[in-house]
Amino acid sequence: MNIFSKKLILAVAGALLLFSTGCATKKASRATPDQTLLAKGAESEYIPDSSFTRYNSDQSVITTQYEPLVEHNKPSGDLVGNELRNVPELQSIYFGFDRSAIDQKERSKFQAIKDYLAKNPQYRVIFEGHCDWRGTAEYNMALGSRRASSAKKYATTIGIDPAKVDVRSKGSTQAVERGSEEVMAKDRRAEIVVLVK
Repeated sequence: MNIFSKKLILAVAGALLLFSTGCATKKASRATPDQTLLAKGAESEYIPDSSFTRYNSDQSVITTQYEPLVEHNKPSGDLVGNELRNVPELQSIYFGFDRSAIDQKERSKFQAIKDYLAKNPQYRVIFEGHCDWRGTAEYNMALGSRRASSAKKYATTIGIDPAKVDVRSKGSTQAVERGSEEVMAKDRRAEIVVLVK
């Protein structure tokens, strides 16, 4: 390899290095104010000023107006797929042993469901029937279904749109086997699950 070839290779390598550095700088300067703030880990809930100051290459000031970043109201609870579970406002409906009728003391919980759906008309709810560990799997699946259907029926009597309510049974699939009386009482329920899509 002669000296000319070596110089040519070094010149090309230097040009590529300079070019790649220049491109990275251009990309960084094109970032929008929102991207720059988010890249630095800024909180997305509130930005006090509605302008963002940048400088041209000649050091003249460019002020860009932008919309403040606002965190959208996200529903509280645990999102699993398209289902929202453990929503604090929506309490499970509990049942007596081998019962599917809605107890008088549980009826007040339905108003919270109605209010929640009124505030969030894009959502629907599922009454998910559960049982304690006693009984056969088939019997408990049917009992869970009766509990969920009973909850839906009561919900519609207080004015909740039937199209906003689905039912399903989990039977005893999530029950604590050989649980205490207190644990079994918590397993006998219709859990309220929110469908967000």
